[in-house]
Amino acid sequence: MQKTLKRLTGAAFLLYLLILAYILFFRGRGNVYMRQMPLAEYMTYAVNLVPFETIRGFWNAFQNDRIQTDIAMLNIFGNIALFIPFGFFLPAARRLRALWKCLAVSFFAILAAEGAQLLFRVGSFDIDDIILNLLGVLIGYAAFKAAFPVYKSMKKA
Repeated sequence: MQKTLKRLTGAAFLLYLLILAYILFFRGRGNVYMRQMPLAEYMTYAVNLVPFETIRGFWNAFQNDRIQTDIAMLNIFGNIALFIPFGFFLPAARRLRALWKCLAVSFFAILAAEGAQLLFRVGSFDIDDIILNLLGVLIGYAAFKAAFPVYKSMKKA
């Protein structure tokens, strides 16, 4: 049972990573004009290093009826929800049970994804995305910790 559960967990994590890669890099990302820009010019449009600037912008636009609710909510809550499974599967599949290890690996993975989105011009490099993604990882990690006694008992069976 232990080996089967480990394989299932690993397979589920791999499937999640493939879906995540599709969403981050292929699903309706970027436009043709922006992808043809030189990287330096693209970066002037696609980099935010000021924490909470994008979130504040969405909130202000929402408050002033300049943006639809679903767009703002999808951006904010989507960035959180997208990484909840990462925070759950990482300690389950890779035995990164310490919070700091899980957060460190997650931070560098998210940083790499944000950098790749910028480099390939299919998204932006936004510190707010990193913050929201890490919040999702924390939620997933908390869910794993809550479920860990059940997971551990299943592995022993």
